[in-house]
Amino acid sequence: MPESMSFLPEDYVERKLQRRTNVICFGLFCIVMTAVVAAYMVTDRQRQEVMSEQQRVANEFTDAAKRLEQLDDLQQRKARIVRKANVTGALVERIPRSNILSELVNNMPSSMTLLELSMDTKVIPPSAQAKPMTALDAAKKEQARKKAGLDEPEIPDTDTILSIVGIAPTDSQVAEFMTAVAKRPLFQDVNLGFSEQVVFEQQRVRKFRVDIRLNNNVDPQKIAPLMVKRELPQNPMGDKVRVTPDGRVSSTVQNVPVLPASSTSRD
Repeated sequence: MPESMSFLPEDYVERKLQRRTNVICFGLFCIVMTAVVAAYMVTDRQRQEVMSEQQRVANEFTDAAKRLEQLDDLQQRKARIVRKANVTGALVERIPRSNILSELVNNMPSSMTLLELSMDTKVIPPSAQAKPMTALDAAKKEQARKKAGLDEPEIPDTDTILSIVGIAPTDSQVAEFMTAVAKRPLFQDVNLGFSEQVVFEQQRVRKFRVDIRLNNNVDPQKIAPLMVKRELPQNPMGDKVRVTPDGRVSSTVQNVPVLPASSTSRD
């Protein structure tokens, strides 16, 4: 087959082919650059989103750190307030002495008399079985106390012991008194010190001593008072009974028995 003949100049054909090649290369270049720009824009948008999320997380961490700092400050204030309350509670008697005396008197049999009442407060020593604290532990504890603002000295635990000396007709009244006192939430560890026979106002009675430890963990306001009725079985203003100046009840009529000064009954 005979080759086709071209009457166009060779330089014209070559320039036309070169222009076509340049147009194709430029088109490919534009496509590549468009893809690069699009990729850059997508990447930049993602980077902005990541930075925005990072900033949001950083702000949340900052807010959380501020809240934790405020919580730490509140806990330190609470610790200082509790510390001051403990110091105040250690200086002020939690259980009024009037409550202690009323509890003792209301639980006494009518035939019992108190002669002496003493109250002694002692510091509870640390347990001998406790593990000794090393110097490093002591330094850490002291540093934690200073960090919390607790520069006050340590408040030791205390025990309050009541020593009661009295007289009763028999040991059964003493046992009745100790049993009644042991049932009250204000007292604990009721122990008999001694019980011996003595002569008191020309009568043989039992002189005793009872040691009672107060319950420091009880709230006196939550203890229901013991209701005790103390009244004469007969009207002291009547015709058959009179009250002497020393407070005794005696009969003004012959063969009328002498009544006790008071009778005690427990509800």
